[in-house]
Amino acid sequence: MGTVFPVDLEGDGRQETAVAAWARTDTPVAQGVDNEVVVVRDDGRVMTTLRPAELVEGQWRFPHPPALQTFFTASDLDRDGYVELVACSGHRVFFPTALFVFWPRLERWQRIALHCGQVAVVATPPAARGPGLLLYGVNNRLGFLPFAAVLALTPPRTRQELAVSGFLPSPEVGGTEPPRARYAWCTPLPKGSVPHPPTVGEDGTITVRTSWGETRLDRWGNPLEGANAGRDLQTQRLAFLRALAPLSAQGPILISPQRVLEYLAQVRADAAPLMAEAPYRAILARFGASALARVGDQRSAIRLLADTYRDIPYEDLGYRLADLEAAAGLLDEASERLVALVDNSRTPRRNDALQLLLRVAIERRDAPLVDVVSAALANVALGPVLGQPQVAAVFRARAAVWWDTPLPDSFRDEPHLLEPAAPALLMLGHWRR
Repeated sequence: MGTVFPVDLEGDGRQETAVAAWARTDTPVAQGVDNEVVVVRDDGRVMTTLRPAELVEGQWRFPHPPALQTFFTASDLDRDGYVELVACSGHRVFFPTALFVFWPRLERWQRIALHCGQVAVVATPPAARGPGLLLYGVNNRLGFLPFAAVLALTPPRTRQELAVSGFLPSPEVGGTEPPRARYAWCTPLPKGSVPHPPTVGEDGTITVRTSWGETRLDRWGNPLEGANAGRDLQTQRLAFLRALAPLSAQGPILISPQRVLEYLAQVRADAAPLMAEAPYRAILARFGASALARVGDQRSAIRLLADTYRDIPYEDLGYRLADLEAAAGLLDEASERLVALVDNSRTPRRNDALQLLLRVAIERRDAPLVDVVSAALANVALGPVLGQPQVAAVFRARAAVWWDTPLPDSFRDEPHLLEPAAPALLMLGHWRR
């Protein structure tokens, strides 16, 4: 698999060609190069190469290997007459994305950002005070919400400066920022799917369209139709995202329900203007409920999500509410919520809802629902193809092991992307005979 991108990088009228290639698999190949970028001159000489998976080593903190695919955009970021090449290397199945910039003047690549979400790039942001990138995409950690962001860059002067450059982490993750890249602002947007490429007006207005409609942002990242239009809240938007760390499993641990509730009240007060925007209330509820559940207060966690979900019916909130209900033994409520979510879903949360619904149906010993969900999961994995019954049997095998019944006749023990436990299920099934 691959992509080809013609571009005149040196402004001399001679065309270079950027080529990206990657393996046709869901995981990196065992041997050889899994994904690679090559830029060649018009006479066939290689100008530069890039192996994204190798450059993310050491900073890749995700539970799956870096099986990446790369797409390109280009712009003269520092107005020096050279056109910089931007490589956007996203995971082939899941969400993380690594960003790189090739500086033709130095003939070197720079590591820019390693983002948790699915990210694309529009090279030049509006009304920029300097070089930068306009990013858009979906952040799965922030409730699968679409987002737009401006990333400010300090162009390197020497190759030595690039040698020490690291990746800028997602704004909600925090951590050490490299010296030559920072977020100017990052704005989560109302519910929707992966956005279409934003358009930028002459006045600097950014228009982002998703399956749910469009959002127009001013040059500070404020929704023009909202209460914050025209205000410079760039610092507060970033501070809110960084304040989520103590509520996450990876951040400093809050160990009592009272302390979690106090911290939520503090974040609401510090980010008071942003609470007028629904995505911020939804994100805070998502992280707050997870923190409350971790410290054992499931009742408050469910209440927080249920109250927010009634006001802001985002799919991620419904999915997480059903997850908490199932963990609390409210299986009928969770099943009903998940069925409705699957039937009406317009985001990637549908696939997660199917997986959770399968487990709830197994707990309820609802064999007809297990069959329906297994077939739906097989359709997600393969589409309507001949191998679908065998894949559906992989999901039914989980129910068979749980119910202590014979494994499906068509079950195979090959690990599957949506059910990696297939070999373990086969072993348990044989052991119980």
